[in-house]
Formats: sequence, structure tokens, C-alpha cells
Amino acid sequence: MNKPFDMEIFLAGALTGAQATRERDIRQAKTIQAAIFERWRRDNPWTWQRKHLVWF
Repeated sequence: MNKPFDMEIFLAGALTGAQATRERDIRQAKTIQAAIFERWRRDNPWTWQRKHLVWF
């Protein structure tokens, strides 16, 4: 059984700044993650390629 990838935990160590900024960044990352998953069925940053991010 695979656990879904948690973008919030993945970014927790890298995010700095105000709480609102961190929440916005996490929300944007989850939106990007969902779009890439819907189009290419890639669910985590280790499987993404540059073309996925350029496309978004």
C-alpha cells in the first residue's frame, strides 16, 4: 500500500517567511502537483521532469 505523497512535509524544511507566505507556497505546490499528476500520472517531484514544470 502506497501512501499519497505529502507536498507539505516535502516543503516544510525549505519554506521560510511569514505563515501566510508558506501557506500560499504550499497551496501553489499542491496545485502544480495535481495538474502534473492529472496529465502525466507523476505524483512526486522525484518523477517530474523539466518538461512537466515548463508545461505548467
